[in-house]
Order: sequence, then C-alpha cells, then structure tokens
Amino acid sequence: MQDYSNNNPGAAIAVLRDGEVIARECSGLADLEARTPVTPSTNFRLASVTKPFIAAGITILVERGVLRYDDPIARWFAIDSITIHQLLTHTSGLVDYEDLIPPEQTEQVSDADVVRMLEATRRTLFTPASQFRYSNSGYVLLGLILERVSGRSLEDFLRDEIFAKHGMQGTTLGPPTANRAYGYDRDGSNWIRRDQTVTSATRGDGGIYSSIDDLARWVAALRAELGWFVADGMIYHLGDTVSFRNAIVRWPAEKVSVIVLTNRNEGDPFHIAERCRLGG
Repeated sequence: MQDYSNNNPGAAIAVLRDGEVIARECSGLADLEARTPVTPSTNFRLASVTKPFIAAGITILVERGVLRYDDPIARWFAIDSITIHQLLTHTSGLVDYEDLIPPEQTEQVSDADVVRMLEATRRTLFTPASQFRYSNSGYVLLGLILERVSGRSLEDFLRDEIFAKHGMQGTTLGPPTANRAYGYDRDGSNWIRRDQTVTSATRGDGGIYSSIDDLARWVAALRAELGWFVADGMIYHLGDTVSFRNAIVRWPAEKVSVIVLTNRNEGDPFHIAERCRLGG
C-alpha cells in the first residue's frame, strides 16, 4: 500500500476467506482537494466490475421465467442475429460504441446514444458466437434490457434486487452523494482530478460506485460465474476507466477472495490482489 499512502490518491483492499473478511486496509485520499481519507465505506467507481452485477440481474429475470438466455435482442433493438447469452459472454460481435463516437464529441454519451449508434451501424465485427471480443456495447444493451423487461429503471432494479438484498447501503448506479472517491491522473509530481470523460455516463458497462465493505457482502454471497472471467483456478473481473483501476479476484479452491479499489489512472490492482492472496 506504500504507493497509495500519504497525500496521494488512495486504495482500499479487503481479503475474504470462507466468506468472512479477514483483513482490510485503506490508504491515501479519496478527495485530494478536501483531504478526505479513503475508508472502508469510500465508494469508488467500479468501471467494468459493474458488469457482473448486470449479469446477475439478467439471471434473476431468467430464473423468474420472464427472460431467456437465447432470447434475440431484436425484441428490443433494431439489431439482428444476436442473443442475450452472446451479449453476456462477449461473443456478440457488436462494434465498440467508443469507436463510433465522433471525434468532436464533448457531451457525455448516454445509453440511448449507444443504441442509436449501434442501430445505425447495422453490422457486427464477426458472426455472433464465432469469436470472443470484450464488449462494453453489449453490457450497455443488457442494462437497458433489464429496464425494459422489469418495467423499472436500472437504478431501481439494481437497488431493490441486488444492493438492498445484500446490505449494500452505500452502493449506487451513478455517482453517490456521500463517501465518494474522485479519480486522479499523475502530471509530473502533481495529481490532476480527471474524474469524467465523454464515456462516463453509460451505465451497464461501468456505472456502479461501491466500497470494499459493500462489495465484501456481495462477494461472500456469490454463487454464479456468469459475467466473470474464469481462468487458471480464478474467477475475476477488472475495472479500468478514467482515473479508477479495480479488481475482484476469487480463488474458489482456496475459498479466498480479494477486492482492490483505487482512484488513480495507474497501478496494477490484479497484481496487488495476487500479493494479498500470497500474504504480501
């Protein structure tokens, strides 16, 4: 934690064994200007660690019988030959919406903008289900599907069906009003707040803010692997966006999980998680 200490953008780490927190550590600042320290309740932008929550929401609706994994997304969007399962598993071939944003764009891109761009493109990068390609576009669409099928806003659905049920009282979709970490970039020996970009307003691909305490409750209850990467005995997901880098890594055979949240645009949370698992 030394690199994250003192008056620098900080980090929060929790280590779980058998579903119980056995260690947690916080260092550095959540807000450099206000000199607010990072605490276990500090809410960091999760970036792509949002995606397993969206996958969990889809699973809830499938288990209730109101949705199927093989449903075509043409039910909701003017996009053919792609299923919900292909969105979940990054095998849809959808074009990355980031590549469709006009270079002169200054306003933040919304979920509706993503749909508009994808429907206007009317092509995929490859035949669906034939390849793997990580897709933010797919999870933006999955978040919208959750809204349209449930009849609730994505914010309300996630709060009622996931956050509240796991005691995640500080977790929000979109920036929280309290206990918020702001993101920073290094500029020589200084840190510059760079918390938002034109892609920071989309939701299903990276819009959740949460803390190590809230995430520990959720990780302890996890039973599914949909929406996660699985490799070499690990189940994990990384989150990397402007000025936030995060990781949740689980080693099921050892019943060990590590959560690492940081508010800077550098560092390697995955490597930190591995070191925590090995005791430093």
